[in-house]
Amino acid sequence: MNRAIKRAAVGAVSGFAAGLFGSGGGIAVVEGLERTGVEEKKAHATSLAVIFPISALSAALYTTGGYVPLENTLWLCAGAAAGGILGAYCLKRVGVRLLNNIFTFLMLAAGVRMLF
Repeated sequence: MNRAIKRAAVGAVSGFAAGLFGSGGGIAVVEGLERTGVEEKKAHATSLAVIFPISALSAALYTTGGYVPLENTLWLCAGAAAGGILGAYCLKRVGVRLLNNIFTFLMLAAGVRMLF
């Protein structure tokens, strides 16, 4: 299977995960892109670029379905924007090994939380 088809499949899996769980699509994008030969920092950055339209569409669908409390969401968006700027700034300065360790820790923590 060529890389374009593999990457389209990664996109489909990430969109499905984000739509179904409300998150998690980014993890699928990072892992999938790394498996198709994209370097780790580029995979993380690409994940954010891909998750934006997925999140916007999912958010619109969840909002029209009555699942989004708008009074809390605006504050979360402001914090997320600030955190996103800080994270993008730090990505340039963080080594690949540290980035991998942080990502692994977050995935494990999420997995443990889901178990209990």
